[in-house]
Amino acid sequence: MAHYGHYVFPDPGVFIHPRTAIIYIESWLRIREVWFMRVAKESSLALSNQSWRTFLSIDNTILGKGDTRAKATRRRQETLDMILPNTDMYSGVEMRSGSMGPIVWQGREYPPGALPPENVVREVLWELYELNFIHELQSLDRRACQKLDPSNAVQLFERRV
Repeated sequence: MAHYGHYVFPDPGVFIHPRTAIIYIESWLRIREVWFMRVAKESSLALSNQSWRTFLSIDNTILGKGDTRAKATRRRQETLDMILPNTDMYSGVEMRSGSMGPIVWQGREYPPGALPPENVVREVLWELYELNFIHELQSLDRRACQKLDPSNAVQLFERRV
């Protein structure tokens, strides 16, 4: 299924607002490794910016609580269902809720509820820009090569030029 205008990884631009930066970065760093696992195993995980913002803004201390009839709660649950791995597909992966201790980046721990040092924030954003660029380029390449016959040496040669 094509997802034009969607991102496999959150758009770094959503992290720039000072009011939400702490929450968004912490949420991203908590889901990062699980998301990488999913991207490696599943073909189409692109989400809209709104879905990423909805997920990143979820307070992980209240997951599973709330009136499921409320529109905001339904939207959060739909977003969680899109982002969190299906336990049938990933046996052995357990979902934890509530406060999960420090956040981790590159093996270093940082306290929850506080923005990591500026250099760490830059590294996180750089990685997201890089990952989105790579996935966008791969997506464009797949689209450009839809009619490419991999057994046709001439087509393969022309593609390289």
